[in-house]
Amino acid sequence: MTDVSIIIVNYNSKDYLFKCVQSIISNVKLNYEIIIVDNNSVDNSIELVKNQLPVDKIIFILLKENIGFAKANNLGVKYAKGNIIHFLNPDTEININQNQSYLQAINDSEVLNSLYVDSIINPKGKLEFHRQNIPLLKNYVNVLLRKKTYIWYTGISLFLHRNVLELIGFWSDDYFMYAEDIDFFYRAQLLNINIKTVDSTIIHYGQICSKSVWDNFNRKKFVEISLKKFCLKYSSIYSYYILKFLMLFYSFFKNPREIILELRVMCFIIFKKV
Repeated sequence: MTDVSIIIVNYNSKDYLFKCVQSIISNVKLNYEIIIVDNNSVDNSIELVKNQLPVDKIIFILLKENIGFAKANNLGVKYAKGNIIHFLNPDTEININQNQSYLQAINDSEVLNSLYVDSIINPKGKLEFHRQNIPLLKNYVNVLLRKKTYIWYTGISLFLHRNVLELIGFWSDDYFMYAEDIDFFYRAQLLNINIKTVDSTIIHYGQICSKSVWDNFNRKKFVEISLKKFCLKYSSIYSYYILKFLMLFYSFFKNPREIILELRVMCFIIFKKV
């Protein structure tokens, strides 16, 4: 019987995928399977895993095109046999404490109403702050009024019971990349599903795939396109532009070096009407 299905969506992750899979094989002691969904990589990352690691617990789903992060994750779920589904980025490494987190979820009396996230650290061991407010204008108003707010964690590493995943409705394929994790956590909280941070830590290298494909402008452009889709899905175009104006105002004082890039992206969004 499979306890945990670990789903990894890969796209040109080079030796990071190898390190990720190696860390799972070295540390996970429960009955597990690894499902690697590859979005048509051309960097031999799959061959590296196949040639240098034991593959008896690995399922490879090799696609002929890049279908994006959300669709690839949903495809991986179709092959999963475990009751606990763990979505994990390829540019990560886990440690032995992950076993305890899995057991915590398996034995949790609230497992059928909870979503679990790991703490994320960078390669230097510094904790990354990845808990943020859902980027909707009405949610930020609630923050100011100290009313109930909705939060999201980056989708670097999260796991949940299969039944909870089916309740949430899998990953939304409205997005090719970015904002799908925001959408996922928002829908979970609309269903009153608990979000629990477990004790295990995940090493995250960060933006490995996107850096190999896009420069800063194009990466930010795709982030903004997805954010706009999210806002339109759950609010309105007016609230989106009000929210962006407030974000730009905040960036002007908090991170002035980024303001030119932010303005370039906003001009693209407005004039290209994307």
